[in-house]
Amino acid sequence: MCHTARHVVNDNILEEFFAYQTAPSRVRRYLGNCFINKYDAVLFLLPTMVLLAAQILKTFSTLSYPIWPFWILALTYPAFLLLRNNIARVVFFRACSKLLAFGFVDALAILFRCDWDTVVEISNLASPEAFRRFVQKQASIDLKWKVIQHRFVIHNSIEKDEELEEINDAT
Repeated sequence: MCHTARHVVNDNILEEFFAYQTAPSRVRRYLGNCFINKYDAVLFLLPTMVLLAAQILKTFSTLSYPIWPFWILALTYPAFLLLRNNIARVVFFRACSKLLAFGFVDALAILFRCDWDTVVEISNLASPEAFRRFVQKQASIDLKWKVIQHRFVIHNSIEKDEELEEINDAT
């Protein structure tokens, strides 16, 4: 369902991230976003197959060569996948933390509707007012952001105002 809902966002970088956040396993939630392009699985397996071929050739022939360069080759792309995944997670959770610190309890719902560039922008915002200006600017050109503004930003402000009124009435 996550893939269907995010299809209109047209963003590969966080597509698998959101889908795998529904997994019960912590490992799957962490590693789920490693394979985001159609070539990732091939580039993950190809060096491993080269390592296997080199090991078989070395074992069953008279050739003598070091096998360690093939291990480095086999481990390079998985290391890249983990690094790319970690960077995406750091940026996403920084944006989520910022929205929560700004008082938006529906931070995950807001970010679910964003593409990667927008998540990066949100992660770099300094204040709640900067986020409100950002949303206002986006809402002036994009219907999706008008909905986000109405549902999460304006609604959030109304709830805060009502809470303040309740506190003032109680005192």
